[in-house]
Amino acid sequence: MPARLDLSGDAFRDHVQEQARIRKRNQRAREKASRDRSRDCPVTAMTQEGPRHVTPPTPARHAVPPRERPSTPPKGGSPPVPSPNRSAAVIDALRAAGLCDHLSPRDHAAIKASTLSPAAIVEALAAAVRGEWGNAWLRDNLSVHAVIDRYSAFDAARRHPVRERPRSAVGRALELYGYGLE
Repeated sequence: MPARLDLSGDAFRDHVQEQARIRKRNQRAREKASRDRSRDCPVTAMTQEGPRHVTPPTPARHAVPPRERPSTPPKGGSPPVPSPNRSAAVIDALRAAGLCDHLSPRDHAAIKASTLSPAAIVEALAAAVRGEWGNAWLRDNLSVHAVIDRYSAFDAARRHPVRERPRSAVGRALELYGYGLE
């Protein structure tokens, strides 16, 4: 608990004098601020509350003209064109190709962020389902976002198909004698 202030005798008088000095110092500070403000704000505007100091706008050194706003169509004009729903287009293409059309939120986000056309996405997904590209992991974890993330691999596999490697002489000899290498 804080100690009580003893205001008996001379202590009370000292306390009152200190409060008076503080009030006087604060009043002088307010007057000085008012004088400084009147020097900085040479214009006085009359408001409902009384006179008020107002700082006039200073001219800009390098004034930039305001940007012109594009004209807006008049009211009652043509309605705005809705943006196409890319996820819906991919779902429609998946249904047309006979593939599963259930998409996760991550799939929707990948479609929205992708620049691929819905047809390209469905083509890559169908190739992964058929096993034409991708490995066992991709087939086990097949999803639209995984296909979009790996589309460059699909595109490379489609443009540059892997040729079957010729067998070595040993491989051909083993094949001739019935030891097939599979």
